[in-house]
Amino acid sequence: MSREIIAKGLVEKCLDVNGPFKFSNLKYTSPIRFNVDKLQHVPEIRQIIVSNLSSLFGYLTSIGGVASGGDLWAMGVSTVKDIPWFSVKKNGSILGRINGNMIGLVEDVVTTGRSLEDAASVILSTRGVYPIVATIFNYGLRTDIPSLVNLEDVIPYIENSVSYTKLKEINEWYSLIKSVT
Repeated sequence: MSREIIAKGLVEKCLDVNGPFKFSNLKYTSPIRFNVDKLQHVPEIRQIIVSNLSSLFGYLTSIGGVASGGDLWAMGVSTVKDIPWFSVKKNGSILGRINGNMIGLVEDVVTTGRSLEDAASVILSTRGVYPIVATIFNYGLRTDIPSLVNLEDVIPYIENSVSYTKLKEINEWYSLIKSVT
């Protein structure tokens, strides 16, 4: 049930179809994008996301976010679990405190997973342990990264929110990137 609530919230609050959008690690532009940070302003969905992330991670000694999308979500998990919070910045620096070796790392949206991998590598090089990773939304190109929802989850809600032409464009784009990854 919570997967459906998050998926519906993503489409209703975060969907942007005024592309094309260029993602740094993708050759092909996307007809859509999701600004997941907007869900921080919807308390009932924010609570579901933080609760689900907390459950997904299980026991942790620290939780961090990939700057800047994962930061606020990691902070929420940190509050629920009462553990230290940190952020991995794009330049490889770490803001905050990391305790122990059961480390979680959150990204808001995963396209190719490169930002998440880069941040995880920073933790590996500084702490000697690869973190447990998760994302809120995954376009589906990286099925090895646990996520709360993926593109297949939101498509039924997109179908009711966009024109037939736009939906066809989204499906063609998704088929194209799935075939080349």
